[in-house]
Amino acid sequence: NDLKILAIFDNGFEANLLSNTLANEEIESYIFDENMVTLNPLFNVTVGGIKLKVKTSDYENAKSIFGCLNPKIFDFRHLNILNIRNS
Repeated sequence: NDLKILAIFDNGFEANLLSNTLANEEIESYIFDENMVTLNPLFNVTVGGIKLKVKTSDYENAKSIFGCLNPKIFDFRHLNILNIRNS
């Protein structure tokens, strides 16, 4: 299956929190570039942040779960929902 970016994060904690939330709903997700950004935060700009991807077939369901999360859990000001393309 093709993967589609659900969100881009500045830190691995929030990416893993959302990934675990999706896993609780039986949606597989994959985190990309977490190690690069964690080891050297300056690479965040270079690699384009920590990307959370889901299968294209699960994207709409994952997006609705992400949209229903309590805003106190995530600081939505720096998260990006991408509807455009895979990376």
